[in-house]
Amino acid sequence: MSGNHLATLFKDHVGVTPKRVARIYRFARLIGSVDALRPVDWSELAHTVGYFDHAHFSREFKDFTGHTPTEYLALRCRFPVEPGSPQDVGPMPDD
Repeated sequence: MSGNHLATLFKDHVGVTPKRVARIYRFARLIGSVDALRPVDWSELAHTVGYFDHAHFSREFKDFTGHTPTEYLALRCRFPVEPGSPQDVGPMPDD
């Protein structure tokens, strides 16, 4: 079975491509690691979860949230969430 065929079967069963699922999980790990009450070293955090360059991280962050990391953090500080609430667990971005 070819990689393309496997990816097609995956998308048919799951609804998104394997690459998209990997992006969602990587981004969810990143967001789940953010403590809005403390300073965030975005470069270190991005590298830790698997982003290899800042441009890729910034573009994907904006794709998922519609905000830059700094804007997102300001919103998280302005509108805190209860621990364990769905917003605290991580995003479920749309395709």
